[in-house]
Amino acid sequence: MSPRSFKISSRGQSLIELAMVLPLLFVLGLGVFEFSRTLFAQNTILNMSREGANLFSRTVTAPQDIINTLRATASSSLSMTNANSIIYITRVSGRADGNIEIIDQYRPNPLGTYTPASRVPTTTAGTGNCTMTTCPAWVNGACSPPAGSRPLACLKNLNLPQFALASGRTAFVVEVFYLESTIFNKIGNYFSINIKPDIYAITIF
Repeated sequence: MSPRSFKISSRGQSLIELAMVLPLLFVLGLGVFEFSRTLFAQNTILNMSREGANLFSRTVTAPQDIINTLRATASSSLSMTNANSIIYITRVSGRADGNIEIIDQYRPNPLGTYTPASRVPTTTAGTGNCTMTTCPAWVNGACSPPAGSRPLACLKNLNLPQFALASGRTAFVVEVFYLESTIFNKIGNYFSINIKPDIYAITIF
């Protein structure tokens, strides 16, 4: 084989190798990019839940105004609408029997198409595994069940196994759900696979 033909052969082999490696590098780079976006979204909604709990516990601002303010504040970083996010604000109180009950709970009004249930209400008393439920009567984005029929709050299922609340003491819980939209969604839709990650953050104040 002449030096010229060897040079052409080597160049062709390099092009084939590059063509095989480039798609893999592209997918890896895309994965890193989307992971970074999801991590950023997680940090953003965590800060939202902290700020919401702080506002609800320290001010007399109406819960619906707090929800709208949190969404408006996050709009520069995330596009949070009723179609991809929901915020729950819950006031809980300790009981003499050691359980925690829900005094009232709030969510966006009107309610959008993305409606994951709050992870706070439960039907189970004591320290056993909690059976999740929902606040019984929502009216205009608020649920304020009367004393005697208030659902219990399960906070140990939220990675808070040591959380306790003395009788008569009040705590404020803010949950933020966000449906992250990634470039892989279209790929998943093509194969009828749901790749949209639900991101969740909770703060108790």
